[in-house]
Amino acid sequence: TGSATNVHLTIKIQSFREINERKMSYGIDIWMSQKWEDYRLKHNISKVITPLLGLGRPSNLIWVPDTVFINEINSKQHLVTVRNNKVDINSDGTVHLISRVTVVASCRMNFRFYPLDTQFCYLFIESFAYPDTYVDYNWRVGVIVEKYDLSQYTLEKVETFKNISKYESGNYTILQVMFRFKRGVEVSVIQVFFPIVSVVCVSMISLWLNKYSTSSRVALCVTTLLTLCTLWTRVNFSLPLVSYFKALDWYFLVSFVFILLVLVEYTIVVNVDTSREKKKVKNAKKEEKRNSLKNASLKETALDSARSRKASEAPGAPVNVKEVLKRKRKVKFDDYETGTSRIDRVARFLIPCSYFLYNIYFWFVFMDERHAYAAEHSRPIHK
Repeated sequence: TGSATNVHLTIKIQSFREINERKMSYGIDIWMSQKWEDYRLKHNISKVITPLLGLGRPSNLIWVPDTVFINEINSKQHLVTVRNNKVDINSDGTVHLISRVTVVASCRMNFRFYPLDTQFCYLFIESFAYPDTYVDYNWRVGVIVEKYDLSQYTLEKVETFKNISKYESGNYTILQVMFRFKRGVEVSVIQVFFPIVSVVCVSMISLWLNKYSTSSRVALCVTTLLTLCTLWTRVNFSLPLVSYFKALDWYFLVSFVFILLVLVEYTIVVNVDTSREKKKVKNAKKEEKRNSLKNASLKETALDSARSRKASEAPGAPVNVKEVLKRKRKVKFDDYETGTSRIDRVARFLIPCSYFLYNIYFWFVFMDERHAYAAEHSRPIHK
């Protein structure tokens, strides 16, 4: 007729498929309803004409819009038991086409806040060949979501937009659907954060071990470091390689530093206390040498006195120098034998409290930035 054909769309989402972070894609099973007027199909029958298509295509009988999903990766139309298409032709020439389609579409995901992230996935619909001077798309009802059972995400919001895409061949009407998916914090805490915190806490147990248990303390720290690296690798394996740090990377990195800090703390304890104890031993040896000289002098004096005494007179009790030295050395080595360092006592309070404060900071900062990011990106994309 010279004017553009207005195609009115309604999408009913039957179910969501897997959201694949590694491939940056998501899947939906939908019923797509398209409605337009074709003056060539006007008739005088009082009832709606519904042709039996079987495995045939509607385009074999009438003109249909060449509607495509621009960001589709893979899609299929259901064929069991017949091709899932239904065409209704009204007497005024209004055509109503309903099709069941499964679409796997690309989704440009942002993992800066992973695993506290909110993802915005879009579905872009436009005509493949007809510019807006021939076919003009509009939302009729919009998007109806019937089921949204997702394992890790919650569907927070669904919005529809209409834009114009500019190409060399002309301007094309594009309809957009925005899905806002929020990752469940509970899943992240159980699967990610709890194991990390557990590993770090196990490494801090070494602060309460005897400072002479070198093999135990070092082995515990090294084991927890390797365990944390394994967890880090396993979590990142399910995600695509990105050029920026994720929130989880920062959390892993700081946790890694805390375990290293425990190991470094023990290195300082060994070096400082060993130096101090060597000094104590050296001073004890000097004291023992002085006492030995003094004891030798006392022995010589006692022997001289004994020789001058009468034979019938009972000898005096000998001086037990070894016992005296033993008691003095025991006093000197009291701190040495306890196996507790002053540095350990300070670290037992300082390191766990610092890690606890970091966790509070992490959750407050990233949760706040997560909400700000979600509010900022809830808008249409201009293609």
